[in-house]
Amino acid sequence: MSRYLVVTHQTALSPALQREVRALVARTPRGVRLLVPEAPGVPAYLEGETVDVARQRAEAAKTLLEETAHARVVHTAVGAPEPLQAIADELLAHPGYDTLVICTLRRVCPAG
Repeated sequence: MSRYLVVTHQTALSPALQREVRALVARTPRGVRLLVPEAPGVPAYLEGETVDVARQRAEAAKTLLEETAHARVVHTAVGAPEPLQAIADELLAHPGYDTLVICTLRRVCPAG
């Protein structure tokens, strides 16, 4: 089955992500899988909480994308804290994505 992989965390509820997903599914309707990496660099005693936060964020993004972008979100997952590792794990476990959408915060550099 053709599908899109959307990787996001802090931007999961952003209007920019909604616009991008809406444009993708308008051109070619396909299933969307959401991958939300766990927050990196968290002390071991908080690891369970960061998984819960990532899971909640994924479910909130799923609802929002279904309602506002008219996407068919077929799966949500929490990935490894390092985004590249989370993506690699997902691609190994579920190969065959047509498009990857990686939505991250813009890097803000101080004026120099």
